[in-house]
Amino acid sequence: MLRVICPKKTKSFTLIELLLVLTIIGLLAALILTMLSIAKRRALDGGIKANLSQIRQEANLIYTESNSYIAPGNELCAPDNTLNENNPDHPNLARIEQEVMKRNGQQPVICHATTDKYCVQSNLVSDGNLCIDFTGKVTTEATCSPSAFECL
Repeated sequence: MLRVICPKKTKSFTLIELLLVLTIIGLLAALILTMLSIAKRRALDGGIKANLSQIRQEANLIYTESNSYIAPGNELCAPDNTLNENNPDHPNLARIEQEVMKRNGQQPVICHATTDKYCVQSNLVSDGNLCIDFTGKVTTEATCSPSAFECL
């Protein structure tokens, strides 16, 4: 009796199986990149919110020292309606302005003030803006009104 010995066939992936795996990996990569982009925008917005909270603290210090937000030499806002980066008693204003501008694409912080009222607004990385005012309001639903000095 004669025996024929055949070599074993090795199993391999078909072209369709390989394409299916590559498609699934591509979809997962696209999902991950989208989620990372959203997370990055939220982190940048969080930094802007933190910086505007620091502006509130600086504004309270300015008002405590001068009994006004626009006292000569100790103003919260500059004449061009941005933060007063040249306030010698409050150098944090310049640092805060620079931090916000790094995060939001070089858009300056808008600032309006009178002796007893102020509002400050910054563009967010995601759509919209953030507004804070002398009443303690913090909102993304309003803009800083130069006539009422509130977030309206």
